[in-house]
Amino acid sequence: MKKVFIILFFFSITFISCKENKTGTVQIIFFTGKEDKSVSLVIYDNEDEVFTEYLIKKINRAVYDPFYIPCKDILEEGWYKIYLITDGNIKSYELDSYGFIYDVESKKNLRSNILSDIYAYLAKKYLNQIAEEEFR
Repeated sequence: MKKVFIILFFFSITFISCKENKTGTVQIIFFTGKEDKSVSLVIYDNEDEVFTEYLIKKINRAVYDPFYIPCKDILEEGWYKIYLITDGNIKSYELDSYGFIYDVESKKNLRSNILSDIYAYLAKKYLNQIAEEEFR
């Protein structure tokens, strides 16, 4: 009986994890400062399917942090707006320089280290562009 239960348990986990993989699109916009919202730069626009799926998973699995209070004064570096489109639904998130994600729709702060992943992706993309130009 225990073997059947264990097999069913692992099968259900596999089924749930496969069902969780939603395809969608991600757009990340960088705003240079808190005061001037008109100066922006699209830094990611669904260019890499694997990275897009990774970002969607990371955002959907981010943990709600009820104790985080964003410091509005310390946004010298700028801030990011993330648009996540899955199954026709558009969700908007704001990302501060500390890596906290603000879910605009549900008005909750989520904790995730997604900012370091975005920086690593952009650095790798830039290095690949330099390498391609160098070897032409």
